[in-house]
Parts: sequence; C-alpha cells; structure tokens
Amino acid sequence: AYNRIQLSPVLSGEKQAEHICLHDEDWYTARGVTVLRGETALAVDVNAREVHTSARTLGWDALVFATGSTPVVPPIPGGDAPHVFTFRTLAETRAIQNLSGPAVVLGGGVLGVEAAAALARNGDNVTLIHRGPWLMEQQLDQQAGLLLEEALAARGVS
Repeated sequence: AYNRIQLSPVLSGEKQAEHICLHDEDWYTARGVTVLRGETALAVDVNAREVHTSARTLGWDALVFATGSTPVVPPIPGGDAPHVFTFRTLAETRAIQNLSGPAVVLGGGVLGVEAAAALARNGDNVTLIHRGPWLMEQQLDQQAGLLLEEALAARGVS
C-alpha cells in the first residue's frame, strides 16, 4: 500500500517510490495483518462467508471491497497503444518514467495538471490538453484556472 497522492513527486523524481509506502512489513506483522500478494479474488459465497481466491479459500467476519478506481480513457483511436498510459498507480508511474521525450497529457483536472508539471520538471516537452473552459474547472474559478495555466506555462507546459 502506498500514498497515491504522492505519485506526482515520484513521477517528477522528487521522491522515491519506497518513500511513499504507508507501512513496512513489520507494521502489518505487529498488528496481526496478513498481506496476500498476487492473488485474485474469484468468487464470494455470502452464505458461507467465504472468499475464493486463485490460491485459497478464506472465511470472514466482515468483508470490505476496496477496489480502487478505474481511469476513464476516451474512446479515441490509439488510446490503447503501448506508449499511452493512465496515471493512477505506481506501476503506471514507473512505465511513464521509462520513456523520455515529448509528452501530451489529456485532461486538465488535478491528476492531469500534476502529471504535466511532473513531466515538465524532468525537462520533457509537455503539452496539456483540456476540454473544459479552464484548467481544473471543478475546483477553480476562471481567474484561478487562468493563473494556473500561466504558472504551468512558466514551467514549460504548453
């Protein structure tokens, strides 16, 4: 588990991935938490209170589904190309870091702005494309959105 909000500093190189982990193995062990990696939940039997995974069957007293989020990728040609990424996970962040050169970021919401700024910090030529009337229109009014655009331009984001 890691702090997803800190993916932008990892992308820009300001932080190392190991520094955004929430807890180390000792923390889980001290609290009696068993972390299972590499298993897929395949079925839930509500009556038997069991979860069937790719490796075992587990019983529960309380079951919580913590599934994360799924990014929305516009249905445009090329959206599934190997050099096109979403920016939601550490694995995606590492894949983006493994490429260099010009970058285009689609979406001027919080994650898009952060990704563009992080890529520009690494010296990449970055273009940010946003469909809204100004950047982060859900969080900012027009004046603040235009000020953000100016600040990003000063960092080399067009």
